[in-house]
Amino acid sequence: MKAVLMLALLASGNLFAKSQDCRDVVVKAQRTLGNSISPNDFSTMSFDDYNITASEFNAMDSEQQAEIYQQVKPLQVMVDETISDLNRKINYYQNSYYAFFMIDEIDEMRDMRDSLRSCSMEE
Repeated sequence: MKAVLMLALLASGNLFAKSQDCRDVVVKAQRTLGNSISPNDFSTMSFDDYNITASEFNAMDSEQQAEIYQQVKPLQVMVDETISDLNRKINYYQNSYYAFFMIDEIDEMRDMRDSLRSCSMEE
């Protein structure tokens, strides 16, 4: 009976765990994927903050456009893209010869994916 009670308490502990900030989880997940980003590299501005027209934006080179797009991309989109990237990498390793050798890394990516699914969008 004690063992059942202990297992129930452990299982319920995750229900009461405080959700993490999505921005921090995205940064951690991107680092797990091998991308080095900081919390201020994405979803910090709106297009209006740049005070440029659509024509001026279209006249910029691709690198400048990508940089602005990263800044104006909604946080939820960044979370969804990161979840997709994690799923892609998990599936790649899971369905390959490397699955046996990548058990810890696959588990870490799954944990990151689960954290992203339950993170808090409030800033």
